[in-house]
Amino acid sequence: MADFSRKSLISIIVPVFNEASSIIENLDLLISEVEPYFENYEILVVSDGSTDGTNIKIFSLHDPHIRQLVNKDNKGKGNTIRYGFKQARGNYILFIDGGMELHPKEIRTFIGLMDIYDADIVIGSKRHPQSKVCYPLIRKILSYIFQKFIKLLFRLDVTDTQVGIKLFRRQVIEAILPDLVLDRYGFDLEILALAHYRGFKRVLEAPIQLDYFLQNNRH
Repeated sequence: MADFSRKSLISIIVPVFNEASSIIENLDLLISEVEPYFENYEILVVSDGSTDGTNIKIFSLHDPHIRQLVNKDNKGKGNTIRYGFKQARGNYILFIDGGMELHPKEIRTFIGLMDIYDADIVIGSKRHPQSKVCYPLIRKILSYIFQKFIKLLFRLDVTDTQVGIKLFRRQVIEAILPDLVLDRYGFDLEILALAHYRGFKRVLEAPIQLDYFLQNNRH
């Protein structure tokens, strides 16, 4: 079994870009879903060259659990998450998209699944039979083709590499971090492919609720 307990430190990386209008509300939501369940956690808010006042908003926060990190220039989500990986102190490291289209209540579910099944990685999947997703048909078709191609090329036994919430044991990140290079599209696949190559093959897919047409899915 995994060794997670309420005393384990979990690092939550939140990549953001131009989220000034909702960043405070989103972080409040995140904290409300984390604080009751975890004694030790840190939230690393990583702003990727935001120009709309996001940085001012996050630096106005004085919660001891929040660490503010800033890329001066926009370098891409992959670079932003990699920056968070380098700074994370946790035994468990998770990232979740800053827009909170994926509700942060999923975090405790992911931790519970990792603990129960002794997984190396837990990823959200739109194709999990219990997932509830609403997004355009063309995106479903393109995503299906992409994932079939990925499975054939990289032999990854997962149905969805692209959902913006993933949880890792620290050992996984330490093993792959020196070789991560992709700054923009493809970074999710790079992470999973490198982890697979390094021998971390216990990857569990978890259900999500996602509505592409809503800015925030908070129900």
